[in-house]
Amino acid sequence: MIRNEKLQEGAWFTMAQTAKKIGKTGRNKLYKLLREKGIIMKNNEPYQCYCDTGYFKMQFTPKYNKRGLFITAFPSVLVSEAGVEFIEALLKEMEPDNV
Repeated sequence: MIRNEKLQEGAWFTMAQTAKKIGKTGRNKLYKLLREKGIIMKNNEPYQCYCDTGYFKMQFTPKYNKRGLFITAFPSVLVSEAGVEFIEALLKEMEPDNV
């Protein structure tokens, strides 16, 4: 519990920022990798167990019409500092040994 609370205090990054921070891949390829590894669903939403560990969280941005009435909310995935380290470890695991 304390570990998760500690992670909540840190910085959160969009998937594009995460890809730039890691530097080995782009946003779309990062989404593809995470889908192939079973970490996120087809709709790019992370599975709950990875949210519970503090690696990812969902953020919903509201969309309003010209009169200020709520239309819908757009979901986006945010990655914690621990999540960035987790993704870096996945990428390192996939690298050939001779590189």
